Amino acid sequence: MKMKLLGIISVVFLFFSCNNKKYCEIKTDLRSNSKGDILVLDGNYMLGVAYYPEQWDSSRWSADFEKMKSIGINTVRMGEFAWSRFESKKGKFEFAWMDKAIQKAAQYGIKTVLCTPTSSIVPWLVKEHPEVLSGDIEGQYDQGVRKGHNTNCQALIEANNRIVKAMAEHFGTNPNIIGWQLDNEPGYPFTMYDEISEQAFRIWLKTKYQTLDSLNKCWVGSLWSLEYTSWDEIHLPPLNKADGSSNPGQVIDSRRFFSDSFLSYLKRQEEILRPKIGNRFVFTNWPNTFWSMDIFKASDMLDFHGWDNYSAHPGVADFRELYGAGIHHDLCRRANSSQVFIISEQPAQSPACASSKGVWLRTMIDLAHGAYGTLFFEWRPPLGGAEQGYASALQPDGSFGSSQNMLIKIGNDLPKLAQALKGSKTIADIAMIYSYDNQWYQGWWMGNSKQAYDNISCEYYIGLKSLKRNIDVISEKHSFNGYKIIAAPALQMLSDSLAQKLLTYVNHGGTLIINQRTGTKDLFNRFRELSSPGVFAKAAGMQAEWVENSIIGRNLKNFKIKVDNQTFEPASYMDLIKLDGAEPLSSFSGGELEGKPAVTIHKFGNGFILYIGTDTTTPEFYEKVFNILANRIKIEPLADVPLDVEVTTRQTSSQIFYFFINLTDAPRNFQIKEPLIDVLTGKTVSGKFELDGLEAVVLKKML
Repeated sequence: MKMKLLGIISVVFLFFSCNNKKYCEIKTDLRSNSKGDILVLDGNYMLGVAYYPEQWDSSRWSADFEKMKSIGINTVRMGEFAWSRFESKKGKFEFAWMDKAIQKAAQYGIKTVLCTPTSSIVPWLVKEHPEVLSGDIEGQYDQGVRKGHNTNCQALIEANNRIVKAMAEHFGTNPNIIGWQLDNEPGYPFTMYDEISEQAFRIWLKTKYQTLDSLNKCWVGSLWSLEYTSWDEIHLPPLNKADGSSNPGQVIDSRRFFSDSFLSYLKRQEEILRPKIGNRFVFTNWPNTFWSMDIFKASDMLDFHGWDNYSAHPGVADFRELYGAGIHHDLCRRANSSQVFIISEQPAQSPACASSKGVWLRTMIDLAHGAYGTLFFEWRPPLGGAEQGYASALQPDGSFGSSQNMLIKIGNDLPKLAQALKGSKTIADIAMIYSYDNQWYQGWWMGNSKQAYDNISCEYYIGLKSLKRNIDVISEKHSFNGYKIIAAPALQMLSDSLAQKLLTYVNHGGTLIINQRTGTKDLFNRFRELSSPGVFAKAAGMQAEWVENSIIGRNLKNFKIKVDNQTFEPASYMDLIKLDGAEPLSSFSGGELEGKPAVTIHKFGNGFILYIGTDTTTPEFYEKVFNILANRIKIEPLADVPLDVEVTTRQTSSQIFYFFINLTDAPRNFQIKEPLIDVLTGKTVSGKFELDGLEAVVLKKML
C-alpha cells in the first residue's frame, strides 16, 4: 500500500506531546473550544428511535412520524449510514432529501439528532483508495460490510473531512436539529492491522519514548532478544504467532495507540462541526463502555456520552444479569462532570418468551441510573441488507406488535418523571475504578474468561449492588473525596501517583477493595519488584506468595471457601496469603490451604484495605463479603428491600427521589419506613408496600 507519511504525522502529532525525555507521558489534547447546550435535556427526557428515511419511499415518512408522535416519540436519530445518499460521487452532495425528512419530522413535533455517516465507508472511496480499510490476521478487510476504518489513512481523513464539512455547512443552523452524533459505535472491530497504521504506530512510539534505549528498557526487550536498533524494526504485535505470547509492553502500547488514533479521528469531526452548529450538542454512541477507546478521555471533546444498551433483557435474565447494564450507565454518567448521558440504542421489543413489561422496566432502569434519554433501535425492520428483519418498534406490516402498550406507557410517564427530576443528580458514596489500561491487557487476552478484566469488574459491581447504595464507576483521575468504599479490582497496572492517591484515601478514612495482583505492575506493563499486592502489601497487612495459584483444569473439588457459616466453590485461583497484621475474614478448607486466609482486612491510618485472594463460581460470595464489610464500616442501604429489588436515588437541594425496581417477574414486598409521595400518582405511600413483577416506582420526599 502507498502511504502519505505527512498525513500520518499530522494525525499523530496533532494530539500528542512529550515533555519528559526519560519518562515520557502521553498528553492527548481533546479539549473543545466550545460546548453544546445540554440543558435542553434537563427535564425533557429524550424519547427517540433510529430512523432511516433513505430506506423508505418519502411517501411513507408522514405516516411513520405520525405513529411516532402517537406513542410520545420526540426525537429521531438519522443519517449514520447514509454516506452513499449524501455523497454519491466524490464531491457531489445531495442533502435535499434529508432536509425534507427533518422538516417532515418537525411537523409532528419531533426533533432530529443528525449523525456523521462515516461508520460505513462508501464503495467508490474504497475503489479509489483501498487503503482506507484496515485489516486483521486474515489480511485486509474486504469492502461490502461496515466498519474496518483505517483511522490513520490520509485518504479516509480527507474524505471524512469533506463530508462532515459539507454537512455542517448545510445542516448546521437547521432549527429542527438539536444535536449531532459522531460516527456510529466507534472503535469496532478491535483490530487495526495495516502498513499505514504500523508506520503511524512507530511515530507514536517515537513521540512517547524518544529513544530506542528507552523503549527497549520499558518493554524489557532483553527477554527473547527483542531489543530494537531501528524504529523500522518495530511492528504491531504479531497476530500470527509462532510461539509464546506477545511482549506485554508492546501489546498495551498498541491498544493505547488504537484508542488515541480513533479518538483523534473523532476529534477531527468534532472540530469541523463546532464552528458551524452553534450550541447544539455533540456526542457519540459507544457499543458499550468496555470497548476499545478510553471514554474518560473522550469526555474532553463530547458534551455527553451515549451507549447502546443490548444487555440482558428483563423477564428472561436472572436479576443479577440485569445489573450488567448498570455498570455502563454509571460509567457514562460519571465520565462527564455534568452527569448527563443517554441510551443511544435499546431494543423496542421483548423476546417472545418474556413479558413486554421488560421494555418499560429497562427504560426505567436507564432513568434510575441518571439517563437523560432513551432512543430505541430501530423504527422499522429493514426489508433487505445485513440487518434485514431486525426486531424493531414496528412489525414488518407496520403494526406495533406486543410492545405497543409499553411504548405508550413510556411515552406518557417518562416526560412526567423527567420534569419532576429536573436538576437532580446521583450522589454516590461507593465507587469502582475502571481502568482502560488494565482492560486492554487483561480484558481481551486472558486465556480464561473468569480472569478477564471485564468479568472481574462485573462480579465486583454486582456484589456491591447488594449494598443497595448508588455506585459511581470512575477513572483514576476522579476525586476520591466523599466515597466510603472504592473497589479497584484487577488494578494490576497503575502509576506511583495513583498508588499514593489511593493510600492517602485509605489513610484519611476510606475503604479500598483489592484482589489478585493489584498494584504489582507499572504503566509499562512491567512487574514491580514486589510481591502481591505490590504497592499495597504493607498497607494491606498481608502478602500473597508468588506461586502458581491457578486452579484451572485441576480437580480440586475438595477445596472450599468459608465465610461465616457459608461455603463457596473457588473458581480459577487461590492465593497463598501470609498475614502481617491483617485480620482474616474468610478462610480456605482443603489440602495445604486448610485454615489459610482467603479474604483479609487491615486497618491503615483511619481506613481499611480489604483483600480478596480468590474468586468463586457464585456471586453470593461477593455479596456476603461486601455486606460483612458494610456492617463493619457502618454503611446502611438506601432502603431495606429484597436482594432482587434494585434501589437508587437522584436528588436536588430540596428533594430526594427513590427508584424501586423489581427485577423479577413476581411481586415483592417491603416496608416504606417513612411517608413518601408517588411521583406519578401524587399518592402518599408508607408501611407495607407491594411492587409488582417487572415494575418500577419513583417515590420522593422533601429534604
